Amino acid sequence: MVLYVEWPCDTHKQVDELYAVIDQGRPRTFKDGARVYGLSEVLPESWVSPLGSAVMMIHFRWEQENKNKTVDIQDHIGMAFEYVDATMLYRECIRGVDRVLRNVFVRRSTMSVALATLRFSRERVAEKAEQFWRGIAEDDGLRKNDARRVVRDHLERVYIAGGDGGKMHISGEMMSSYKSARVIANCWNAWVEERTMEFAKPNENLPIRIAMTPWDKPQRA
Repeated sequence: MVLYVEWPCDTHKQVDELYAVIDQGRPRTFKDGARVYGLSEVLPESWVSPLGSAVMMIHFRWEQENKNKTVDIQDHIGMAFEYVDATMLYRECIRGVDRVLRNVFVRRSTMSVALATLRFSRERVAEKAEQFWRGIAEDDGLRKNDARRVVRDHLERVYIAGGDGGKMHISGEMMSSYKSARVIANCWNAWVEERTMEFAKPNENLPIRIAMTPWDKPQRA
């Protein structure tokens, strides 16, 4: 027996929107929606899923209590479009890293902070964010007390609970995406404020602060 389900649509746009969220009764994934709504046309395919994960972390303010929350797929795609330019800029900043290191740069904990800084800080400190992320990626003589050195060491040493990009070395420290994002944000804050640092130990129970962005004065979601 074959079962047919009819969904009334009056326009081609309604058909596209329905097809973006449902196929044979099953919910669409973010990548499915990206293809239907054109996100895949403006981003390399390998960057679509990392962007989707990063914008969800941004949307819920890097709060662990929100980790199981979701949004409508159309809203999710809409949020992603807002960060396309920042994603392409980030891609340029880390272009020279090898395949293994790229995995830790596109973790949602890393990429979400990167996109926030690249999108919002440029109006106040032009090219500062590009210098920050390019410096971490290139690792060309970074001093021990340079905040970018702290980020680089963090990315190479830490692996994320539940996966999310793996780790660089066999031995290392496990931490949540939420704490890792705070480590990186603290380093960005120090660097953009021209402070030196040799380590960062943020409290993951406190709201994140990311200087020169809407999260410069953190509030709970």
